[in-house]
Amino acid sequence: MEVISLLREVYPLGMWSQEDLDALWRHYWTGKGNLEVETPDLRHGPDRRKWSSGEMWEWLIEGQLVSHDDSIVFA
Repeated sequence: MEVISLLREVYPLGMWSQEDLDALWRHYWTGKGNLEVETPDLRHGPDRRKWSSGEMWEWLIEGQLVSHDDSIVFA
């Protein structure tokens, strides 16, 4: 769940390719825990800033996630 909180903060700060976005959401939906990303640090010039989501777990109550060839399908 904290991955979503992190993405709300960093999504506007980076230029994310489709590959990056797929990797971010795959991380979330496979339950890998802490996510670390790096973005430009807009306050301090050309430096980069590292972000970490931490961990807070949530559970899928109804429905099913099915993984097919590294893709996630909602059933």
